Amino acid sequence: MFKRESLLFGFVVAAWSCTALAGVGSSGGGISVVCRDHLGGVQRVEVLDLYEGRARYGLRYPAASGELEQDYLRGVKNTYHLQGVDDYPIGSEAAENLQRFLGVVQFTAPGEHLPRLNDEGAVPSLPFRCSLEQVAIFETDALTGKESVRVDSELWAAMDSLNQAALVTHELWYKLERELEETTSEGTRAAVAHLYASAGATPIREGLPEDRFECTTGGMNGYSETRTDLSFFWVHGKNVPGRGPEVTLQFFQLMGRPIVSKAIAELPGISFLLTNYPDGPAERKLIPVVAEAGADRVFRVPVQGSQRKDLELGVEYIQGRPLKLSVFQKGVLIQTAVITHCFK
Repeated sequence: MFKRESLLFGFVVAAWSCTALAGVGSSGGGISVVCRDHLGGVQRVEVLDLYEGRARYGLRYPAASGELEQDYLRGVKNTYHLQGVDDYPIGSEAAENLQRFLGVVQFTAPGEHLPRLNDEGAVPSLPFRCSLEQVAIFETDALTGKESVRVDSELWAAMDSLNQAALVTHELWYKLERELEETTSEGTRAAVAHLYASAGATPIREGLPEDRFECTTGGMNGYSETRTDLSFFWVHGKNVPGRGPEVTLQFFQLMGRPIVSKAIAELPGISFLLTNYPDGPAERKLIPVVAEAGADRVFRVPVQGSQRKDLELGVEYIQGRPLKLSVFQKGVLIQTAVITHCFK
């Protein structure tokens, strides 16, 4: 089983601090769907993440509890549930992390609103008299590394506790994804939409057969300094009538991006040998090496599943070499890594 330390969302929500590396500046924000009356008064505010969850993915959400911390911890617990780690102790660390985050929030003055960052990417259509408004901006100073979060006080006050919790999670998750060079918040919103859902999100281990391998890409022995090339996934195969052998990759983490709802890539017509890892067979470490002669090719397949519909997986299938994977986002290459080893 993959180590619990590889649960990057756990890292984000339980170990976030208000410092960053100097020399790396970034900003990103949270967007809300705001519905106003004909006089401009706020009638309803919902983070875009949850709005999209219902409108785009068909997800359902529990009623807000009225307590921000309770709803936030429910989201943390559900994340571990979706990743198949129901016995992970949440403890007080996540709650303390929430308070650290709230401690750096700066609310706008009455009547003041935040500028739009326009980093939301594609969004679904909105109801009548509803529009997108910037509800939060998370900034990292390039010189000092100091982090700050500005929040629209009017919109925050109009949100229920579930949406407030989702906004906090969005800001933390989007911070991680900007470090992975994501340029829009689309991937973050999809993740938050799924991890707060009470129904509709598919646990990432669903459908895993008993006969499978656990594999990694990136770094030495599956560890990476940057995390941008680090993937964890299961590999299993089957024979498909009329098509022959098919290998399925079922993801736990994809090039640094945590997966919280089942995501797979199906690789048709390939086969490989699992050879002993140089460290020796005692730990049953293996490298998947292409065995098929004369079938060298490079191809792409979609990443299936509602969380990361924006990604494609590239496969370099060359005889005598380990399988190499690439991730494309909307047709643009964002990362390439070799499968470094597998465990039975």
